[in-house]
Amino acid sequence: MDPPKFVFYISHFPADDAASRILKTCVDGIMKYYPGYPIRIMASPSSNPVRLDVSSSDITIETSPLPNSSVVGGFKHFLQNDYDKAVFLHDSMIIKGRFDDNIERDFGYLWYFRHISDLETIECHDIRVRMNDFVGSRDPFKWVGCFGCALFSTRKALMQLWDAVDFPYYATHSNRAKALMDLERVIGIVSAGIGLYNPEKHVTLCGSIFDLPYAFHRTYVSQTLSDVERIVYNKPIYKFWMQRFLR
Repeated sequence: MDPPKFVFYISHFPADDAASRILKTCVDGIMKYYPGYPIRIMASPSSNPVRLDVSSSDITIETSPLPNSSVVGGFKHFLQNDYDKAVFLHDSMIIKGRFDDNIERDFGYLWYFRHISDLETIECHDIRVRMNDFVGSRDPFKWVGCFGCALFSTRKALMQLWDAVDFPYYATHSNRAKALMDLERVIGIVSAGIGLYNPEKHVTLCGSIFDLPYAFHRTYVSQTLSDVERIVYNKPIYKFWMQRFLR
């Protein structure tokens, strides 16, 4: 078997039994299509332990080095360890097939949301000011949002983005929930501005998040990997939503 080309990071908040089932479905998909690839579960601190009914030396459970965001914590952990490339998922993102050839670039998003010509959808005033200053006189300036801050990246590319964005600012923001939603837009704006991502040239792995069946439906269904694989969606990763705590 060829050596793994990348590591998987999974953002996880161990809220309840449903969260455990959703995590296992995510892990099962990776292990089916990418056996032997390392999996790093980034868990946000919780009163519940991480419960995963899978035993494998390829899986490690880590406490997020940034406790306010397991997504941003995954970025930081990756940069602190000896991996060349990573794919960053949420626990509710399920692998449905292989996609190696589609992530040969150094950096890209799993899904995008539509290009926005201004910054009015950024809700936190201080973050909007930051992005206005960043965009400056760039005109026209085109960008698309990075849905869920879910992406793939080499170490070098993510370090460029990390240095340009100041991720801990968003993870420790006084209005953290909104700031982390704004971060989806910030990643899109900054990665376009520093040349990592060109929305007119680069295609995201799974296209628009709004093309995904049942996008933004927030009722959890106890689906198995087989259930997810039967959903008519010709992309290699599927995302579903559930009503639980924000991570």
